[in-house]
Amino acid sequence: MLMMVVPELREAMHANDPEREAEVFYPHLRQTVACSRIQLPHQLIEGVGFFPRHVAKLRLELSDAAVRCCFLGHTSPRPEDLSGGETNHRIYDTLDHAARTQLAENVAAWSCDIRQDSAAYGLPFVDLAEHPFPEALQRAERHLLASG
Repeated sequence: MLMMVVPELREAMHANDPEREAEVFYPHLRQTVACSRIQLPHQLIEGVGFFPRHVAKLRLELSDAAVRCCFLGHTSPRPEDLSGGETNHRIYDTLDHAARTQLAENVAAWSCDIRQDSAAYGLPFVDLAEHPFPEALQRAERHLLASG
């Protein structure tokens, strides 16, 4: 919905520019969290529209809120990893091999960026290339449910 009213966000998404998309999206994410935490003290936000640096910024700007995070990625996916198995993204099943290969390369690049950003801000990152999917989810859950 936000894409419909924020042309710059729509342009960034269509340009496949995650950095720009995240920068445009962040003020809306911050506003949503700031406003909704009054009625919803516990929130889970999942998605690809922000980077670890935005979580660090959110922690600073909303210092009275407990903000926990865990980023997941896959630094070396194969095209066949994008369909079947653990994912519910059946839309990928319709892609030809070349498109899946390109998507796998994009996922790997994005995941490497997220891993580096996570390390720079001391935030957890779980790589599906290093852990089977169920174990990766358990690791993420431990980070999210940890106290403090």
